[in-house]
Amino acid sequence: MARNLEDDLNEKIDRAILEEAQKPRRERMSNVALGRMFDVHETTIRRHKQALQKALRLPVEQDRDEFFDIPVNAITQRRRTVRLEDGSYERVTYNPSVAVAEDVREASYAELEKVFDRAVLAVAPKVEEDRPKTLVVCLSDFQAGKALKDDTPVLTTDGWVAHGSIRPGMSVYGRDGKPKKVLAVTGSTEQDLYEIEFGGGQTLVASGDHQWSGYRSMHTKDCKGREKRDMVLSTRDLAMVCAQKCAKIRPFKVHAHEPIEFAPVELPIDPYVLGFWLGDGKSDSGLISKGVLDEAHLKLLGTPIKSRPELITVRVPGLTSALRETGLLSNKHVPEEYLKSSVEQRLALLQGLMDSDGYCQPKSGAVEFSNTNKQIIDSVVTILRSLGIIPRVIERMGHYDDVTCKTYWRVTFCSNLPMFRLVRKGQYQRETTERKDHRLSVKSVTPVGRGSAQCLTVEGGEYLAGRELTLTHNCDERGGTQETVNRVMGTLKRITEWIQAEGSYEEIIVADVGDVCEGFWNVTSQQQTNDLSLTDQIRVAQRLMAEAVAMLAPLCTRMTYVSIPSNHCAVRTGKGNDNRANSPDDDFGLLIADTIQAIMSGREPFSHVNFAKPQKWEEAVTVETADGTAVGFTHGHLAGSQAKIPSWFRDLAFGHRSGLHEASILVHGHFHNFGVSLVGDNKFIIGCPTADNGSSWFTNRTGDATDPALLTFEVQNKKAKRWELWYE
Repeated sequence: MARNLEDDLNEKIDRAILEEAQKPRRERMSNVALGRMFDVHETTIRRHKQALQKALRLPVEQDRDEFFDIPVNAITQRRRTVRLEDGSYERVTYNPSVAVAEDVREASYAELEKVFDRAVLAVAPKVEEDRPKTLVVCLSDFQAGKALKDDTPVLTTDGWVAHGSIRPGMSVYGRDGKPKKVLAVTGSTEQDLYEIEFGGGQTLVASGDHQWSGYRSMHTKDCKGREKRDMVLSTRDLAMVCAQKCAKIRPFKVHAHEPIEFAPVELPIDPYVLGFWLGDGKSDSGLISKGVLDEAHLKLLGTPIKSRPELITVRVPGLTSALRETGLLSNKHVPEEYLKSSVEQRLALLQGLMDSDGYCQPKSGAVEFSNTNKQIIDSVVTILRSLGIIPRVIERMGHYDDVTCKTYWRVTFCSNLPMFRLVRKGQYQRETTERKDHRLSVKSVTPVGRGSAQCLTVEGGEYLAGRELTLTHNCDERGGTQETVNRVMGTLKRITEWIQAEGSYEEIIVADVGDVCEGFWNVTSQQQTNDLSLTDQIRVAQRLMAEAVAMLAPLCTRMTYVSIPSNHCAVRTGKGNDNRANSPDDDFGLLIADTIQAIMSGREPFSHVNFAKPQKWEEAVTVETADGTAVGFTHGHLAGSQAKIPSWFRDLAFGHRSGLHEASILVHGHFHNFGVSLVGDNKFIIGCPTADNGSSWFTNRTGDATDPALLTFEVQNKKAKRWELWYE
């Protein structure tokens, strides 16, 4: 009976597929929709289609959902799970951020009419040339925001301070171990927080957009080996890295820092002598005892007294009284002033401790320190971290002749600093390697709810956070949405001044190359990457595009505003690529273009501005420039990867689809980095950089970095030339 039911279902699926094949392409149901109809997965529908095509020798056609849905490489959302690049799935939740900087919010609410009511410059005269030139100005990809939890301890020049209490003018410590002045703070805001767990058990809590400086082992560009690539990744990027199958083998590792440079201080006891006494000294006096192997070394420290045959005991002159004055007699610990002394003084203290209770493994060269005093163990760990060394602490129960003794702790680490003065111990220490150096590897990233956090801007862009002195990246000068707005507006002003000086363009094309809004339903892992709600994202984006048109339109006799659909701006009925609301023209970027067009209608200074966008079911548009050159614009996400752009363009041109077969120049965005290539029959392909605060997504994908910029280039005689990246 079960077999008959299964056969009946298969027959119904086949019949439905054949019925859909008779319909016009754009009216056919997607594989996902057919799957829902029969309560099966879309892959089942695909298998049925492949079997029917083979059995009936039907032509292989591209499915509607394959063409119109977005094949995002890094991550593809399906219902309530996220499909990662390695093919595995991760369950996700939806909780969009609504934090809005008040100054940005007020700017975004301003009426757009005011932009076009300002006094404008005189229209630039038409250039007298045999072939008029066209200037293309490209804008693409806006994003913002990052922070650390307010109660995270941060070491400043004035001691430990909560992260939320740090203010401009204070000094923290950077990767080089030197003080770095805090230039600005954002102030505390309510944000979604994540706990980052490192390989040694350390944890820090940060926002999803907080950035981390580190590196990862990745394939070389020729795929013949691996190389260590520096990168700056956000907390959400780290979550994606940790979810990969190879994360345990090739984790993201946070950079180590150089020894922290405290000023030298006057110490009551020589730090080396104090360290030796803490390890092998008598608690209630200044006597130090050790094996006869170290007799010569001990005689340098003090005067020998009566000892047992297997031991030599020395009395260090003045040590007992100094211990009494500092409160160390019968109270072994490391005084606070020793923890904040110079590098040389801290190293000397550490050498004394290692010569007494330390050990170096002959085979590996790893250094160990063991002690039953937890307070001393904690001080050793603090000193090691301040010297840029990452230790591991193991708790053990001591045994003697099968009898359980006291609990002790063992600290293990590797370092290139000389940890011993005793030759018999120091001879085994060797130069460390990355593998042995216990760099902080990111083990996991876990959401922990919402909380108060703020972002710092410090000199150098990096600072140390947490008791473990973990290197973290600040917001740097790029900042959040307000900084993005300021940077784009400043860059547009410089482009305007440059065009005025050139005076050589009859036509200007302002191109919205897509993703001017986050549209976080597209990819759940990116739903918190903005500090604005979706509504305010649209308001800010349309204001920036309106300003671009208003500033550039008076400088030419012909202007074209180009807008195309993109994956992040697509309107969706829910999360996931299978929930697109309608055709590609349901797009926030196109909505912005329509709004600007409606406002500019009938305004005389802008009567020469034309608007170009794709037809309803297309995702690309071709524009003819002043000299007759055809320039195609598309976001680029449908190609699947940047390497596939040339072949994708060729296939579309060969099939005379989207009008791109006429284009001599193809302009795309999506991949967040600039690139120009010449392919085929003299066709130019130009990739636009990101205009946001830099792209951690691109860094995560490639290991390379990209700076935010606007792109301009000239079009003349079917060629693209004189391209320019406008950085801040």
